[in-house]
Amino acid sequence: MKRLGKSVYPEHAEKKACYDYMALAGKYGFNKGDVIIVNDNLEHYRGELMIVTETIPVVENYNYVGHINKDEQLVLDCIKPRHSFKIEIR
Repeated sequence: MKRLGKSVYPEHAEKKACYDYMALAGKYGFNKGDVIIVNDNLEHYRGELMIVTETIPVVENYNYVGHINKDEQLVLDCIKPRHSFKIEIR
């Protein structure tokens, strides 16, 4: 979803919003099962949703969206880098 040059999530559009929030929460890395979204800092990839499959450092380009429950993370072992996948809700 794109809106005339503005972020769909304007509260996360500031450059360090996510990084500052994560630091205040004492979280310095995204862990397996975290769901993150590319913010306005990387315009070409803005809005791209990602599921973390191994720990990565928190950087200014990604915002934390949520987390997949540990009991439901089995499917993450089947997801490979740069491969598409589809989630179907029945």
